[in-house]
Amino acid sequence: MKKKKSLEQSERKILSRAKDLISKIIEGARVIEDKGFESAFPIEECISTYGFALQTMKKLKLYEEAQDSTLFFEDLYNKLDKVGSTGKSGNELSFLKDFFRALQDSFSGEIYRRDYQPPKSFDTPFLM
Repeated sequence: MKKKKSLEQSERKILSRAKDLISKIIEGARVIEDKGFESAFPIEECISTYGFALQTMKKLKLYEEAQDSTLFFEDLYNKLDKVGSTGKSGNELSFLKDFFRALQDSFSGEIYRRDYQPPKSFDTPFLM
């Protein structure tokens, strides 16, 4: 039997942010799959985030085996919940890390594709 490893505060914060992100993805999936939308997040943000998550699924070759993307992401949310409540576990933690690294690559790639320019500073007042 493996000994339970409790999470540090910084790991709990990361886990909480990951669950928020997956919640947005789930809401985006519900909109696209016409399952209703009941979220505090902006609908456009949820749909966009869902799109990046689908790209990630395809990149990791998870798209074909997932019968329903909403269920896939709900399962991912439950895995995050399980890690938070039971501590670190090998296989699930490894899968989650791989998924979120690939998702980060999807987001980063989009920023570079858009030829991102930092916001310009305003030297003059908005209203003159």
